[in-house]
Amino acid sequence: MNMVYILISEKKGGVYASMNNMTGQKVVQMFTHEDDAERFRILLEADDKNEDLKVQCTEQETVINNCKVFGYSYTIVDSDEFIIPT
Repeated sequence: MNMVYILISEKKGGVYASMNNMTGQKVVQMFTHEDDAERFRILLEADDKNEDLKVQCTEQETVINNCKVFGYSYTIVDSDEFIIPT
C-alpha cells in the first residue's frame, strides 16, 4: 500500500486539482513526500489561488480510483521533482 500526500480544500471538501492548460483536464498532484506537498500548498497560497488547503496523507490507489470516477488525470510528484503552480 503506497501512501501519498494530496491537497484538500477545507471549504469545498474535495481534493485540489489544477487545470492542464493543454488538455483542459483537471489534474490531481500526488506527492511522495509531505514536505513537497506543503511547499506546493504554500506556493498556491502565495499566488492567492487557494488559501484553505491542507495536506492530507492517503492511499495512492484510492486517489487513482477517484480520479477515474470523476474524469480527472493525476500525476505523482517524486522528491526530486519541483512543480510550480500556473
